[in-house]
Amino acid sequence: MHHIATDLAGWSFEHVRRLAVGGAAHGLTLDGVPADTGRDSAPAPTDPRPPALLLLTDLRELHVAAARNSLHWEMLAQSAKATHDQGLTAPPPPATRRHCGRCAGPTP
Repeated sequence: MHHIATDLAGWSFEHVRRLAVGGAAHGLTLDGVPADTGRDSAPAPTDPRPPALLLLTDLRELHVAAARNSLHWEMLAQSAKATHDQGLTAPPPPATRRHCGRCAGPTP
């Protein structure tokens, strides 16, 4: 879980950077660009459910968020392609698609 979270944080910062560069080409700026908090872990959960169930819930939510993110990148690329915007036509970052597969786990 630690490796997935670390990878996801790195990819998220890269996505923000790519969006900031693409937006700047259109006169847009990103407000509230997240900064690295330097925090290594979240506070202990107060949820009474077993830790394994909490982890499973977190992994499910992480997978859904990664799939949504991949879809947003694909929609951005398709929109850029339709408007002939060469700066934004890059496909979704491969890391996003890899992450979706990693969270899904092995296929039966």
